[in-house]
Amino acid sequence: MRFTIPALLVVSATACLADMMRVITVCPSEGLGRCDSSRGTFPTCCGHYPVDANEGRRGTGVPGMVEFCVDWGNRRGHFRFSHQSFKRCMCMASEQNMNLPLICPTNGSCIVSDWEEIPCSWREVPAEPEAIVSATEEEAAPVETGNH
Repeated sequence: MRFTIPALLVVSATACLADMMRVITVCPSEGLGRCDSSRGTFPTCCGHYPVDANEGRRGTGVPGMVEFCVDWGNRRGHFRFSHQSFKRCMCMASEQNMNLPLICPTNGSCIVSDWEEIPCSWREVPAEPEAIVSATEEEAAPVETGNH
């Protein structure tokens, strides 16, 4: 089989388009605290970088990454690099309980999850409309007077 140099460049360029993340979630024994997903790894063409993959939006040490958000409830997240005007999305592709003796607590558990880049199919809800809805719901709720 013979490959041309342009064909090899196309294959190598497309191989770098999709990003992924691996997260080790450490959960203490039941009832002793929350699970910790701060042990994430985001590989790029320049190396593997640690990321805090706990719920929410935060910065990372990944060069050029200016936005990073994880939504564990929906098993999805998004990220954006400084040279891109669009967000890129990912979802959890797999998770597996693992026995990692140096990381997992006694009677606790460790879950390794892999996240893969996917086309974005959801929109972020702006904070203002949600706040307006919450205020409207509070106004409509009956007020208890304590005179029963």
